Amino acid sequence: MSAPPRRLRGDDGFTLAELVISTMIMGIVLTAVTAAVIVGLRNGSRSVDLLGPSTDAALLSHHFTADVQSASVSDISPGVASGCDYEPPAGSRNVLALAWLDNAGELPVRHAVAYHLDPATAQLSRVSCDGESGVQVAVLARQVLSADARVDTSSGGISLDVTAGEQTAGELNTDNPAVGPDPAALYRFQLRAYGRLAGSDASGLGSGVARLPRGEVAGTVTKYDDAAGTTNPEPVQGVTLSLTNAETDVVTTTGTNGRFYFGTLEDGRYDLTLETSAFLPTARQSTIASEPNRITVPVTVDAAAQGDTAAGSEGAAAELAQALSVVQVGSVAGTARTDRYVMLGGLKVELSGPVAVETDTDASGAYAFEDVPAGGYTVEVKPPEGYVAVSGAECVVTVVGGERSTCPEAVFKARIAAITGMVRTDTDVALPGVNVVLSGATNRTVVTGSDGSYRFGDLLDGSYTVTVQAPAGYGLISGGTCAVIIAG
Repeated sequence: MSAPPRRLRGDDGFTLAELVISTMIMGIVLTAVTAAVIVGLRNGSRSVDLLGPSTDAALLSHHFTADVQSASVSDISPGVASGCDYEPPAGSRNVLALAWLDNAGELPVRHAVAYHLDPATAQLSRVSCDGESGVQVAVLARQVLSADARVDTSSGGISLDVTAGEQTAGELNTDNPAVGPDPAALYRFQLRAYGRLAGSDASGLGSGVARLPRGEVAGTVTKYDDAAGTTNPEPVQGVTLSLTNAETDVVTTTGTNGRFYFGTLEDGRYDLTLETSAFLPTARQSTIASEPNRITVPVTVDAAAQGDTAAGSEGAAAELAQALSVVQVGSVAGTARTDRYVMLGGLKVELSGPVAVETDTDASGAYAFEDVPAGGYTVEVKPPEGYVAVSGAECVVTVVGGERSTCPEAVFKARIAAITGMVRTDTDVALPGVNVVLSGATNRTVVTGSDGSYRFGDLLDGSYTVTVQAPAGYGLISGGTCAVIIAG
C-alpha cells in the first residue's frame, strides 16, 4: 500500500478548512463595519439637523442686530412695504421693515431693510436696498413656520421670534387641520436688539418707532440717438439720481434696465435730479428743466391719491412713475488762424445738423459748442473780411455722447489784389519818376518806373482812390484821379 502524496510547499490554493474559517472571519468583520457606517450616518444626519438651526440663528443674529442698531424708524404694521423696488411672492409678507439715512458720503443715502416671510417656501429672507447696490435678497432661515416682531418704544428694543422645524405629515391631516408639527422637531429663535428707536416719532425718518411712509418714486432713464427722442432707445445703467426737498436729500443709481427707485417717502413735492455731462432731455420731455450738467423734473408724492390703502391693498406702495427721456450729448471744438499763424478772434462759427447753433471765436481763435446731442453735424467758420479760406473752414463731424469732437484748424489768408497804371504825355511818351498816391483802405505812394508804369500790390478788399501828381512843367489832361473798389 503506497503512502498518499505529500503536499509540496510551493503548491497554490486553500484547503476546505481554511476556506470555511476565512468566510466566518469576513462575515464578522463586515457586520462590524456595516454597523459602524449605519451609526455614523445616523449621527451625521443628526449633526446636520442640529447644524442647520445653529447656522440660521447665527445669520439672523448677525444681520438683525446690525439693522436694528442702524435703523432710525421701524414698521411692523400689517402689510408693511419693504421700501425697496421688490415684488414679493404672492401670499408672503414682511414681518418687520426698517429704514435709515447714511450721511457718510457727500449726499445722504437711504437704506431700507425688510424681514420677509414666504410660507410657500418656509423661508425668512432679508430684503435690502440702498442708493448704490440696488435690491438684495438673502435667505437667513429655512423651514420657518412663523415669525413675529415686537417693538418696545420705551427702550428702543425690537424682538424677533422665529419658530422653525420640519413639516410633519400630521400638519397636513385633512381630518384634523388643527394638528401641527411634532413639538420635538421644532426649534425657536428669540432675538432682541436695541438701537436708536427709543420714543415715538410719527414723522417717519426721524428717531422713533413709526409706520414707514408709503410714498415711492420710480422710473427709467432711456437714451436716444436723436434730440427728438425717437431713434434707438436704450436703458442707461449707472446714472446717479437724487431726490430732494427741504427735509429729504437721497440718492440712487439706475440698474441694468435703466430703472431707478426711491422708497419710504413722505408725501410732498420733490425735485428729481439727474446730474451728468453726457445727457440732455429730449424734445418730447417737456417736464424737464435743463441746466448745465443737470436735468431736473419736479414730482409730487401723494400716497393716498396714488392708490395706497385707499386702493384696497393695505401697505401697497404708491409709486410715482417717471420716464426720463434723454439724448446723449457731446461737444465740438476748434480754432481759426491766418496762414501766418495769427489767431483770429471774433469770427462767426455755425453748427448745423440735428440742432443748429452759432458762436464766435474768442481772442485766442478758439470756439466750442457744448451739450450737443449725438449725431452728424457740419461746422462752418466764416472768413474775416478781406480773407479767403485755405483749409478747415468747413468740417463734417460726428458727435458722440460724453466725448469732445475736434475739427481741423481753420486757416485763412488775406486776399491779394493790385492796382496798376501808366503815366504818359499827350504824345504818348512815358513819364518816369512821377508820384502816384493811393488813399482809402490803405495809404501809400509810389513812383512811376522808366516805362511810366506804377503798381500798388498786396491790397485787401476795400475802396481806394489813385491820384497822379503832375510833374513840373506838365498839366493833367485826363486820368489824374481814379476811384477803385476791390471786392473778392
